[in-house]
Amino acid sequence: MKILIADDDPNKMRQLKSFVMQEFVDAEILERNSFNSALRCAMLDEPTVILLDMTMPTFDVGGKETGGYERRYAGFEVLRRLKRRRKARRVIIVTQFERFGEGADQMTLEQLKEQLATQYPESYIVTVYYQASDAQWRDDLRVALDMAIERAIE
Repeated sequence: MKILIADDDPNKMRQLKSFVMQEFVDAEILERNSFNSALRCAMLDEPTVILLDMTMPTFDVGGKETGGYERRYAGFEVLRRLKRRRKARRVIIVTQFERFGEGADQMTLEQLKEQLATQYPESYIVTVYYQASDAQWRDDLRVALDMAIERAIE
């Protein structure tokens, strides 16, 4: 089983990776830090599950550095492109924000969840709200990963 973790926050990435390694010791973990590298990996490496941040920079500069502009809805764009290419991947959004976008484009976390479920029912599993200081995200992610793996097997 391959699990792609796509996130540009180094601390969040470390915690997610550590959690997945503890829960799924045989899993191959793929790490990506930007929209472009995450999309490429999702298309070509065929991960079983994708843990996807909603907001990421456009591309990797080198090593752990990222560049380009911030894509506020990078997660949406990854899901949209996967759907367009008929790549059914199981996606769990892991975010630490409660609001997204700006101005008329702004939406709450609840609105985001509704929109993802409506537009991407074949891929979207659930959104996990991540807070480094609170362990609840771990329980939520464990349930979400079980759901994603079950759907991938079907």
